[in-house]
Amino acid sequence: MTNITTKKKESQPYKELALLEDVIEECDVKKNKNVEFTDLIYRKVEEKKLSENMWNFIRNCNHFMRYYTDKHFEKRKLMQANSCKNRFCPICAWRKAHKDAMKHMIILKKLALDKKYAFLFVTLTAPSVSGERLREELDDYAKAFKRFSETKAFEKINVGYIRKLEITYNENRNDYHPHYHLLICVNKSYFTSRDYIKHEKWLTMWQIAKRDNNITNVDVRKVNSDNAFLEISKYTAKDSEYMKNDDKKGDILSVLYDSMKGKQAITYNKIFKELNLKYKSGALDYLKELDETKYVFKVIYKWFKNHYEEIESVELTETELSEIDTVNDEILFLKNITEFFDADVEVKNPLKNVKLGEMKKVSSSGDIED
Repeated sequence: MTNITTKKKESQPYKELALLEDVIEECDVKKNKNVEFTDLIYRKVEEKKLSENMWNFIRNCNHFMRYYTDKHFEKRKLMQANSCKNRFCPICAWRKAHKDAMKHMIILKKLALDKKYAFLFVTLTAPSVSGERLREELDDYAKAFKRFSETKAFEKINVGYIRKLEITYNENRNDYHPHYHLLICVNKSYFTSRDYIKHEKWLTMWQIAKRDNNITNVDVRKVNSDNAFLEISKYTAKDSEYMKNDDKKGDILSVLYDSMKGKQAITYNKIFKELNLKYKSGALDYLKELDETKYVFKVIYKWFKNHYEEIESVELTETELSEIDTVNDEILFLKNITEFFDADVEVKNPLKNVKLGEMKKVSSSGDIED
């Protein structure tokens, strides 16, 4: 077999599928963060909250990656990597966000085909809390949301929802702001029906459910099904927040790790729950783009100190070619997606600085703004 040297390619336009070299460069960034994360998380081994074996899985996470590429080394498919799957591991969280985005895009594509649904993006917040109170606050959020989702007003409009927990850290105040992002599927008739919920009522419903009159805002938006999948697929906590302060970052990670232990970051309800199961079974694969790439080479990367090095590049065997699924599961490794997931976006208006297509805000009077 012939050894191949990867050729350097020019940068591709914004939003085009990232080339192999672009993905590896991003892997370099995330793996370097994983190295730092490994040192920080060792505190949990010392506290007997993380096993030595699990810590070693984290330390060795993605030391090895096997890609298949086309003859130009442009199109690529990740075939194998040794991932630790820890929710706070920078490289695993990054990959999961992309996979969730793919899943949510396909689910919304299925719902859009029915042409009878619309979608709301709702953010439920409350005042920030100290690290000591964060786990208790997460329990309170879960109980409050149960009360919120069981109100008659919500039950009447809810065809199904995806609920995602996000926690942001404020360095100046040294406090934590948990909040829920909701993608709610409603019937298209919702906006003209008697069951339509005005902004003031959304706020009152959440204040009552959370038992907190200090809550001053519930952000409600009508969103386009083509783009709503991105915000609901973001990280639960950004590594840029729990790894950015040399004095506090070990403490920040420790608080997040202890508070989130055993808790679900994302839940699916009703029609979204049904479609999530169908997605996992492969029943929605027909909605994915077919991967028509002719794969030619196997490229293996190994981690060395602070970067990945290509250690092997050879032509694929017939057996390896037979492993390739024609369904494209990596379309969402776009050049702009990681930038979006890593961006610092103001929580009370989560889509303020991100252009995701047709998004309309519900005004305080209850009307949809153009």
